[in-house]
Amino acid sequence: MNPTVLLCLDGGDFRVVRELVETGRMPATAALLERSALVHTDTCSRIIEPAAWGPLLSGQPAGDVGFHNFEEFDPATMGTRFQQELVAEPLWLHLPGRGAGTITLDLPDCHPHPASAAAEACCWHAASPAHKPQFTETGLRSRLRSQGRPPQLTTHPPALGPEHERQLGNLLTRSARFRARTIQRVGLSRPLTCVGVHELHAAVHGLGHHGPDRHWFEPERRDPEHLARAYEAIDEVVAAVASQGEAMNVVLVLVRGGRPANHAGQLLEGLLERAGLLARPGANGDGPAAAVPVTERLRSLLPDRQREQLAMRLLPRSVQHRMASRRFRDRYDWQRTRAFPVPSWAEGFVRINLAGREAAGIVPPDEVDGLLNQVSALVRETVDADTGQPLAREIFRARDRFPGANADRFPDLIITWAGERPANEARHPRLGTWSEPPRAKLWTEHRGEAEVIFAGPQIRAGVELSGDELGLAPTVLALLGHKPPSTMSGTPWSDVIAS
Repeated sequence: MNPTVLLCLDGGDFRVVRELVETGRMPATAALLERSALVHTDTCSRIIEPAAWGPLLSGQPAGDVGFHNFEEFDPATMGTRFQQELVAEPLWLHLPGRGAGTITLDLPDCHPHPASAAAEACCWHAASPAHKPQFTETGLRSRLRSQGRPPQLTTHPPALGPEHERQLGNLLTRSARFRARTIQRVGLSRPLTCVGVHELHAAVHGLGHHGPDRHWFEPERRDPEHLARAYEAIDEVVAAVASQGEAMNVVLVLVRGGRPANHAGQLLEGLLERAGLLARPGANGDGPAAAVPVTERLRSLLPDRQREQLAMRLLPRSVQHRMASRRFRDRYDWQRTRAFPVPSWAEGFVRINLAGREAAGIVPPDEVDGLLNQVSALVRETVDADTGQPLAREIFRARDRFPGANADRFPDLIITWAGERPANEARHPRLGTWSEPPRAKLWTEHRGEAEVIFAGPQIRAGVELSGDELGLAPTVLALLGHKPPSTMSGTPWSDVIAS
């Protein structure tokens, strides 16, 4: 079998790649495409963005893999916990020796599995690292550290404007070139090498308003060059792989490209409160108004972003997490709260305060179905007060859409939004109008589609097909000459493999 290299381009948008390839600005990627098979797949991140990479890299459905949501609800404490990475069973665990001989470098959203024998680097050159760099093999650590410190990426630029965008573009170029040198330093001689490429994730949030979609956020001067230069730098990463010979298979995965943000989740709290399903401490039960704790009033004296930056600069991460957890726990009167929103980025998440599941649960199990119907109806009846258009596009019961071993990690309801931009004010025909500005300053969010480019001696060039997202992991195993195990739900995209 030929060596295989898996490049995971987090934030990669094939629409931008295609345009730049056609204009000759991504020559290494163009050369791959000329001898490639192409698979289009719709990932579960169309519904729940943080669940993108787990199913792709494991071949298991999201309900079994779970998802990370940075700050997620903790039913044991009624606060929150921070979970930025999955511990999913990756595809290389099904290779001989539990992946011995495999190298993985900063794969997006995935923490090293405790049973893995691969040489892995985690949070070394990643956007928004969850922890300090970790290495599972001393030799790999030595080779990486000999490169020096990688440029620090961020998915939250401090501001928008020509100067900040120019600085971000320069950072992404330096970072991609550093990554290309790293690949050359580590080498690609092992049977399987997996590399996470994070620059385009940062580009989505910081430069996505210069991308292919018409965007509600109009910059002073729309300049597609900002985004194009980031992709040109990524082409140097592709070139670093391709330059090591055509005797290996290259798998390029582009997922979570950009689209204009349209989140509205911050308005759910007001809806549930007005409907009598959520209560704040100190509320008298006659209306939605509630006494605001002194700590909350003090916190409000500083803008959210400034307060967050100050806390991150002065406080240990463990203290930041404890404060965030306590702040969420103390936000509601749990003895009178039947349904509540939980933290999310782009989607709306609602959870039932279920007796026997939540530590302070009050809703009997036999009332859950009716309560979910009630909340769903309330959301469907709510409109964006500025446009008059429905707030929600789709409402999913998570257990129906994502059944599996980790279904409890999901909220009870998942809501995707219908607007063309973030909503600031909502209106319900019986409950009135309320406003709440978006908490997350994200101008551009992620798309759910993924494109997978296969090139190499074992690939049937010219094939183009649509496939299930669970097919990537078993296809990579097949390229390495191994049959996917019966525990893996996905099946290979066999048409891309030459007989």
